[in-house]
Amino acid sequence: MQGSTSHTPKQGVAIEADGYRYHSGRQVWERDLARRNALQSLGWVVLHFNHYQVVSRKEEIVTMIKAALERATFGG
Repeated sequence: MQGSTSHTPKQGVAIEADGYRYHSGRQVWERDLARRNALQSLGWVVLHFNHYQVVSRKEEIVTMIKAALERATFGG
């Protein structure tokens, strides 16, 4: 699972899949922080999940995403 992002612009929720291999270098880490901070400064909720969570804790992840979408008030 190479680093990827999914977002729902109307709700202001971003979901990122973080893999250690692709997010462990200093430049990548700083880029990720800058992106996360930029989104959060605009009122976005940014959720991060790793491979283990996606594979082994699907129900928990779905619950978190649904809760974030229900609470989202971005642009509304």
